[in-house]
Amino acid sequence: MERYRRSAKGKGGAKMPSKKNVVFDLDGPPTAQNRIHAVFAGPSGSMKTYAASSFPKPYFFDFDRGLKTIRDVPWDFDFDEYDENIGRVMLKLQEFERHCPYETFIFDSTTLLAQDVLLYYCKLNGNLDDRGQPTSKVGRLEYGQRVKWLQGFVADIGRFPVNVILICHETTYVVVYTVNRDGTPDKTGPMVTRPAVPGRNLPDQLPVFFDENYHFDVHNGEVSVHTTSDGLFSAKTRLGLPPVIKFKWGDSFYQKIVENLKLKPKARREVGK
Repeated sequence: MERYRRSAKGKGGAKMPSKKNVVFDLDGPPTAQNRIHAVFAGPSGSMKTYAASSFPKPYFFDFDRGLKTIRDVPWDFDFDEYDENIGRVMLKLQEFERHCPYETFIFDSTTLLAQDVLLYYCKLNGNLDDRGQPTSKVGRLEYGQRVKWLQGFVADIGRFPVNVILICHETTYVVVYTVNRDGTPDKTGPMVTRPAVPGRNLPDQLPVFFDENYHFDVHNGEVSVHTTSDGLFSAKTRLGLPPVIKFKWGDSFYQKIVENLKLKPKARREVGK
């Protein structure tokens, strides 16, 4: 297991924000009543991983295999890198069933996890070439196995009494309003983004398992986290958070959430304006 440990001070010598006792009731670790289950979706570089690392006692399932190179994050976290041997993921979850010293599980990213699951089933079915890539024989069987595994996985991780964050890359597609007789698009709508998770239905099922779905974007070093949909991306909150939460490097996104939860609902709406 790898450990990232912050230096004595954060970027620019700023004092480190504390995460001690930062939970909804400010009294103890996450429970079934106060834990957060969230999907973080957004383009590369929108500080999704950074935001997730601000949650209490985080453990990263690192499928992107990039946390070893991360620098200047002002919080401690533990992580392990995972490859297409998805059995290691299940063994780690079984280990945490017996004893779990963490309060937050972060899966970074679901997009790469999905690729690893596909490679696992291709290997299992003998459909990998000499370079370890799927052959032309890969078809509905492997893709179906992947979607079924991911559906079970998303449902299973919700049983742990911890915060759970699923980090997703995004895919962009065009809304087609009408189609010509030859099958080509006639009238199209705007470019729409959604989490880059495989399967026809699984991306739309994520909000069923995760009460919080946030869309991240960044401009001039400031991140805007959208908690409500605007037609171009999917987002929602059951915590009653403001439509937009802004933060920058050095801020704790988790602390921003907790601060908003302390406000009355009307005040939260005003913050988001």
